[in-house]
Amino acid sequence: MTATNDTCRRRLISAFCCLALGLFFLTNPITRFSVEGAKSTGQIAMIGFVAPLHVALMAGALLGMTQLLRHRADRAGLIGATLVLLGWVVSTRIMVIGQLDALLTNGVPGVPANSLQKIFQHAPLVFASIFPLGLLFPIGLIVLGLTMAVARPIHRSAGVLLAIGGVLFPIGRIGGYEWAVVSSDLALAATFALTGWRIFTRPELWEGEEAVLLEARGEPAHA
Repeated sequence: MTATNDTCRRRLISAFCCLALGLFFLTNPITRFSVEGAKSTGQIAMIGFVAPLHVALMAGALLGMTQLLRHRADRAGLIGATLVLLGWVVSTRIMVIGQLDALLTNGVPGVPANSLQKIFQHAPLVFASIFPLGLLFPIGLIVLGLTMAVARPIHRSAGVLLAIGGVLFPIGRIGGYEWAVVSSDLALAATFALTGWRIFTRPELWEGEEAVLLEARGEPAHA
């Protein structure tokens, strides 16, 4: 099986997205450079520019993960990746609300600081249509992580860390536990970095040569 220019391009883009996403989670520009810590209009606006970039990188990374899983756990991989992407897109909507809340907290002439709270109290269905859907992200991480751990397209630890990151994500963000936020970020950073490195250095995994040969021999995938 010979790699075409198209598949090489997709592999390199996916590897870059995984590695960049690992760096994003390691430095955590969305939570470390958080809405709560933003004091100027420029800082609050920067969060809005970073969030879509994060979604784009996530889409590229998920493309790589589903590509690695396609021979051994294609359906489970696609389901997990879809949940992750849907949940992460919802997170950008939540970030927009956070930006508006930060502006109100810092003071907007003629607008009460608790305007958003009053809006959601008046329209709880609108609140329910936004925030709870963000749970699709950690649920998807757990599904995708367990799938990777069982199918082992790369080292099993990548899948285990992804699932752990999914479990800790809502504990930290919703529960407000800083240790869970940091632990989740580190686990996700390690997963995406390892996945990106394997995609970049092991093109045969992307092309499926090794998976097809091992499957024909009845042997498990290399860890």
